[in-house]
Amino acid sequence: MIANFCFLQYAAVAAKPQQQPSASNPYKTHSDNAYVAWLGIGTALALHLAGVALLPGQVTAETIAPPKPIMVNWISASAVKTPTSPAPQSVHRPEAAAKKVKPRPLPKLAKPQPVLATPSETVSPMMVPSSEPEPRQTSMASEPSPSQPANSSSSPSSATSDETSQLPLTLPNLNADYLNNPAPDYPAQSRQLGEQGRVLLRVLVNAAGVVEQVTLRKSSGYPRLDAAAQDSVKNWRFIPAKRGEQAVVAWVVVPISFSLEG
Repeated sequence: MIANFCFLQYAAVAAKPQQQPSASNPYKTHSDNAYVAWLGIGTALALHLAGVALLPGQVTAETIAPPKPIMVNWISASAVKTPTSPAPQSVHRPEAAAKKVKPRPLPKLAKPQPVLATPSETVSPMMVPSSEPEPRQTSMASEPSPSQPANSSSSPSSATSDETSQLPLTLPNLNADYLNNPAPDYPAQSRQLGEQGRVLLRVLVNAAGVVEQVTLRKSSGYPRLDAAAQDSVKNWRFIPAKRGEQAVVAWVVVPISFSLEG
């Protein structure tokens, strides 16, 4: 800008009207003009140099921070652990997912047939001695007659009864075909409810093979089945117990099974 201003000043001085040379001194005018021109040029150059000298002072120097040093650490190859890639997991594919499962046909239910309870084939009776003692003949004491010996104190009948009591006892039996003992009726309500079990009965059989008493030894868990077993066994007939060849009264255990299978 300063150089432009000086140039304009020089142009203004140069543009002034030049004086006409006088007749007395024709060279004076040309010398004045040259002096003025060189003075303007010198001034302009001085001002340009001054402007150039002042420019570096006006420029604000920007401080450039030196770059930070880069730190490099040397690591041995043994210290570097290479990451192990995990083993690929096996993908479980659902087997035959697209296959349609055909429903199995439901089994045809057969018409339920009435099931009758039957006594067990093997009867393991437990013998209980009869509460009624066997009758024994007693002889009244009398004075010995002269015809009888004095040392005959017991009669032959009492000796026979003692020998009979020492013989083994045969328990009552119900497996004879001619007895025709009916099986207990299976209660209808018990069949509907699915009740089944095993009943143990204690039966007192007299010397004629007739049932005199029935008691419950072990319940099946259902009162209806227990009552049905007792009502049926009361009318059964047995082969009486025997001691030797003589029929006697005895207890026997009778098992009755109620089952819906078969």
